[in-house]
Amino acid sequence: KKDGWIVSIASAKCNAVGIDDYGTTSDPVGNANKKYCLTKLTLTYSNRYGIYLYSSLNNTLTDNIANSNDYGIYIFGNSNFNEISNNEISNNRIGIFSNSSNSTINHNLVCGNMQWDFNSSDWQSSSGDNNTCNNPYGWNDTSMKNVGKIGCTNKCQIKKATDIFDVVEMLEHLSNAQDYTSYYDMDDDGQINLLDVFSLIERIVVYA
Repeated sequence: KKDGWIVSIASAKCNAVGIDDYGTTSDPVGNANKKYCLTKLTLTYSNRYGIYLYSSLNNTLTDNIANSNDYGIYIFGNSNFNEISNNEISNNRIGIFSNSSNSTINHNLVCGNMQWDFNSSDWQSSSGDNNTCNNPYGWNDTSMKNVGKIGCTNKCQIKKATDIFDVVEMLEHLSNAQDYTSYYDMDDDGQINLLDVFSLIERIVVYA
């Protein structure tokens, strides 16, 4: 798998001038004298990374869609003070991954990712609120921590497969002809296998 959108920017502050509904190449974007935003991009290419931040400071990622990659957003290498908000990050292997970085993460829909919606061995001082997820792996929204709870403020509402056409697509997934999507994960175990197919067939027969 190739790398997706690579942002490697040591910038002081993000302003309105940047990437807005504009396709880039997979080459690194790097210029210490420029300031960047990633806004309103759709990153659905089965890449290793949807958005990749390395040693990148004070940027804004907002209103983007990152679906069907290994990592929806990958942040590491002291990528600090970045704002990540109002993004849709779904059906990746891992939604938002962070390592050795501090971010502000608000109002993101991070749902239906195969292993984890959020993932980090140490979130450091990263914080945020009003996110939507089901598998936070140590991530806790501020409002949840304040009341002694864990995870995201909102839970994902994920539709499940319903008919024989879905059975066909599930079998195509098992033959590697379809990407993972939680729509077909009937038992929510982070993988699609024959047990999910049998479960759907049973539901179709019972409720027919």
